[in-house]
Amino acid sequence: MRGHIVAFDLTPGLLRHVVCSHRGYLVPRGEGRLLAGSTVERAGFDKSVTAGALQAVLSIALEIAPKLADVRIAESWAGLRPGTPDGLPVVGKGAALGLVHAAGLFRNGILLGPLIGEAAARLALGRDPGIDLSAFDPARFARRD
Repeated sequence: MRGHIVAFDLTPGLLRHVVCSHRGYLVPRGEGRLLAGSTVERAGFDKSVTAGALQAVLSIALEIAPKLADVRIAESWAGLRPGTPDGLPVVGKGAALGLVHAAGLFRNGILLGPLIGEAAARLALGRDPGIDLSAFDPARFARRD
């Protein structure tokens, strides 16, 4: 899944905290950088930046903070997020001995990464993962002929 981001250069102080809306977010970074995002597009492995997606991100940013209308855009880019066909992560034992999957966290990787990492480490050690992973079982994608 492709997601576009726009970075603004501005004097530090416009925002000191992350601001989210139902459509997107603004994230203040060091040295006056402010990140605005983001789109969600099925694009395969294409990281191209498109005019329509930039327009969408800029619209979100100006909706949240109209003062950004006169702020210089430093850069824009598109990144890829690992997703799955059903939108759920893949977490659990694989087909090969000792293989543990922990992937497909999509937009929530930064939020769920520590929890899923601990659960995957427990599985790799042969221990109970500590949470119910049945909905995320890699076998749900096994071919059924």
